[in-house]
Amino acid sequence: MKFYEVTDQVGGEHIWLRRIAKTYNEVPNLIWPKGKQPLIKPISLWDKILLKFSIILERVFPEIGRGLFLNFLFAFYKMPDEVTFLSTTYIPIPRGKRIIGYIHTPSRAMTVDYQFTLESHSSGNLMSKILLKLLRFSYRTVYKFSLPHAKILLTNSVNVQKRILDFVGIKSEVCYPTQDTASFYSNEPENYFLLVSKIQPYKGHDFCLRAFKIFYEKNKNFKLVIVSVTPKSKEEISYFYQLMSFVNEHGLPVEFKFDLERNAVIELYSKAYLCLFGSKNEDLGQVPLEAMASGKPIVSMKGSGPSETIVDHITGFLVEDELQMAEKLSQLVNDQSMAKQMGTNGRERVLNLFDDSRFRECLNKKLELF
Repeated sequence: MKFYEVTDQVGGEHIWLRRIAKTYNEVPNLIWPKGKQPLIKPISLWDKILLKFSIILERVFPEIGRGLFLNFLFAFYKMPDEVTFLSTTYIPIPRGKRIIGYIHTPSRAMTVDYQFTLESHSSGNLMSKILLKLLRFSYRTVYKFSLPHAKILLTNSVNVQKRILDFVGIKSEVCYPTQDTASFYSNEPENYFLLVSKIQPYKGHDFCLRAFKIFYEKNKNFKLVIVSVTPKSKEEISYFYQLMSFVNEHGLPVEFKFDLERNAVIELYSKAYLCLFGSKNEDLGQVPLEAMASGKPIVSMKGSGPSETIVDHITGFLVEDELQMAEKLSQLVNDQSMAKQMGTNGRERVLNLFDDSRFRECLNKKLELF
């Protein structure tokens, strides 16, 4: 079995896939390396026209036009006849006879964030609204055409499974991504909360900061550590400045750490008192799993992916607003035995249900069908 990764975002999914592939003595083939042109080149006049159109679209809708080209072109690409495990983010499935497709997320801009995309990019402009609606129709058409190319279609969560079904009416099976639990460990907790997430608006850093502000008004003994990759896009940089403005305005003890090595992030997990997660409409969320693997309680937004991994009041808390999050932070700080027990429960849950061995069991069962 060969492993392929189709993405322009080398993040948590990339690390996970390389680890899984290694257990099969394979190294994933990266179809679209970050920062480079796609390995799939325009091969016809139509492809070249589409690429030009995508470049124009990208100027109007940053990061959407490029995706349009890859979506259309890759849907017609022919994979080798060998058994292929294809891990993809928002990009559809190519043609092939023996493909196991694994979808981490359909296009957020065209599904759960479509209304936000429409409002933020059109700004009352009728032509922009029409273009976006045509773009969404194109994505849906390509997905409907390409997803049946996979003999077995898997998703990373019930949340994503439902999104695909709602978007294109195609069924899939859930096979949760997992953790290398042996890499995580727990040390004596220090007086900081940990938030690990890319600086992007839907990740909910602003939600967590507002909750931390409420908490900090009554408890000055803790700080918040935020770990992320360096913001690069205009949207990410603008969002980061908003966060910094809020931190400075309220004098909050918040420390940002960028581009840390994996071992350094794991060490931060090990010493954190607890972990926060504020992402909205998250596909699944690796951070809650990493926090629980580290034996730490996790306080997260309720709904979507985290509700599939976090057991409310057992491994952490699921909250609906900033006030609830602040209350749960105070509750865990004031009850150290509860915080420790939740951390223990979380570690046990990940070992039993989300260890890498569980994903291999799921994948091996699917391989028996070939």
